[in-house]
Amino acid sequence: MKKVLILAAVLAVFYGVVFGEGFQQYAQAEAEGISEEIWFMKIPEVVTASKAKESINKAPAIVYVVTREEIKLSGARSLAEILKRVPGMRISVRETSLLGSRGFTSDQNDKFLFLVDGTPITNIMQDGTYNFIDMPNLSMVEKIEVVKGPASTLWGSDATFGIINIITKNGSDIEGVKVSADYSAGNNQATGNILAGRKIEAGSYLFSLTYTESGGYSFGAAQNEGNTVYQWGNEKDIIQSGFVNPPLTENMGARILDYSPSFELYSKLSLGNYTLKGRVSYMAQKYLWNTNYEYKMTDAAMKHMYLEAERSDNFGDNISLATKVNAHGLEYERGLPVSYVKGVTWVAADIETMAEMGFSAESMLSASVADIHRIVTGVKFSRINIGPDTRIEYLPDMSDSGNIGYLYVITLKPAIDNTIGVYLEDNIDVTDRLSLVGGLSYEYNDLREIGGNIMPRAAVILQATDEISAKYAYNTGYGRPPAQKKFGRYFGHAQKSEKIQEHDVQLMFNNKLINVGFTGFNYYIMDYLTWYDDGTEDPVTHVHMNAGHYNKGVAISNGIELSARGNLSRDLSLYGNYMYAETEINGGIPVGEPKHVYNIGADWYVTRDISANLNVNGFVDMYHGKSADERDLYWSGWQEQMVDLTVVAENILDRFSVTVYGTNLLNNKVHVGMTGYPGYTYLGGLSIGGRISASF
Repeated sequence: MKKVLILAAVLAVFYGVVFGEGFQQYAQAEAEGISEEIWFMKIPEVVTASKAKESINKAPAIVYVVTREEIKLSGARSLAEILKRVPGMRISVRETSLLGSRGFTSDQNDKFLFLVDGTPITNIMQDGTYNFIDMPNLSMVEKIEVVKGPASTLWGSDATFGIINIITKNGSDIEGVKVSADYSAGNNQATGNILAGRKIEAGSYLFSLTYTESGGYSFGAAQNEGNTVYQWGNEKDIIQSGFVNPPLTENMGARILDYSPSFELYSKLSLGNYTLKGRVSYMAQKYLWNTNYEYKMTDAAMKHMYLEAERSDNFGDNISLATKVNAHGLEYERGLPVSYVKGVTWVAADIETMAEMGFSAESMLSASVADIHRIVTGVKFSRINIGPDTRIEYLPDMSDSGNIGYLYVITLKPAIDNTIGVYLEDNIDVTDRLSLVGGLSYEYNDLREIGGNIMPRAAVILQATDEISAKYAYNTGYGRPPAQKKFGRYFGHAQKSEKIQEHDVQLMFNNKLINVGFTGFNYYIMDYLTWYDDGTEDPVTHVHMNAGHYNKGVAISNGIELSARGNLSRDLSLYGNYMYAETEINGGIPVGEPKHVYNIGADWYVTRDISANLNVNGFVDMYHGKSADERDLYWSGWQEQMVDLTVVAENILDRFSVTVYGTNLLNNKVHVGMTGYPGYTYLGGLSIGGRISASF
């Protein structure tokens, strides 16, 4: 509580400075006739919360927007790097790039719905985007809308913890070709992108091609000192302290998150009432299994594509109909480590494969009735073929075991996953300042759920003054277990879908100089799905027999989010956000996520074409299990803190732009997230890089 009070005091001083100096300069700017656009403080419009364009103040959910300008100033190279600046978000950008929000972590990011221009890019095998490298290049992104909390009423089962909607630029915003190249030391990552777009007579087109290659983060024995993993321990679901990793050998050169190579192609064509979108991505990856084992690098490759066609029709000024059809395919392959257990050499006779292919369709009607009701209703259907069987065969070294053993892991037999859903939402303007929102949906699935779910939502939105607004939002969601977690031979123990209810109360103050938000939230999750391992091993294969994904009862999270952005002058802006969350499972067992997550920074326009951004983000007090005498263990203090600096110079010779950035300037240890364990820490290392782009 003391830290919260200190933060509140700092924010109060910040607001006073902003109001004092900022208003003086704003009044002067108005007198001089300077455009308001330099202030970058417009109230944004969003489309993700209700599938219809509306002011962020009137959205029936908690929504945060990352603008194109913020993306540019940050120097971010990936979606993960930009999302960690969103209030309450925590990203492990190495190993598996896990996304945490409001006290929970999403394994394989399967509890967040990722969209590109409203099109899902997740899958039902893992129900998530396993690594953020398999994401659109930020050069083509107009803005990112982040909906906090469940949003299943309109978006279905995947939107349990929130929605990340990546909205791309229009071709008319580009009007030509932009080529960029990026390299950063530390992770030895190189990226090249070609972005093209143009306005044409009947619409516009956009084309983006990205190539990425990375050498990963390497560390040796000296950097591995003190690295500790904590894992789920007993049947009471209490996190127990595990083993201390043995030092790595100097010549081992273990690496985390290598990409070699990966590419992504995205195109969007708008012609009259029609929009055609297509995306193809290929991600080759090497990642670290566990530092308790030798030679533990795993090769993986993910191939993902979709093609979507949409038609929009307007019937007068008050009725519109949008219909879209989508076909997609995915294939995931993962090899096995050269050595799984120290002293036993395993040879993979086969690799793990996961595949799916299917199509979906949705038709949505939007109508305005009597200038009071804004109605959205729709129906959707998907049919997805999944399989084939997955087999993993382990062959022990004869010299160590004296016999041959085999292990077969069936991920999922060929099957069909069918889903049908209907939804209805009504936004009622009771007065000019008071709105009521009610929504209801039903979704039926006959493979992973075998049944249907009803998901309501409700909201009360009050625009008290032109600058002050308040909202209460009640949203629900459910998450069907991914096929891998439900049907996996060894790790698929999930039996039920997660059911989630969330209450949000938000107060907002917005004017041309400052945006301030306060949000209180309450999560209640039934049949919480997480990783569990009691340590029982097969004596021959050494596989943990009871490890896997289980429904582990009730999880609750209560907390607050604070956010602020203000202009000290026409050239300098400050921003900050903070989250506090108390999260527990089954009435008292803490979850391995931090209580405090923070992000502060400053944007400075040195000139119209030269800008700089300084950002500090991190977390405090992450639960790490119990000691031998049953005391709760936490990382206390500023345990993880990242300091990043970016400088951007545009319009060099009217064509070139240069970005120089430094990540983790203080060379602090960083956290590597894992599901069910709080994970590892290691020296992340200072990473310095640059980007050059040219427009033609």
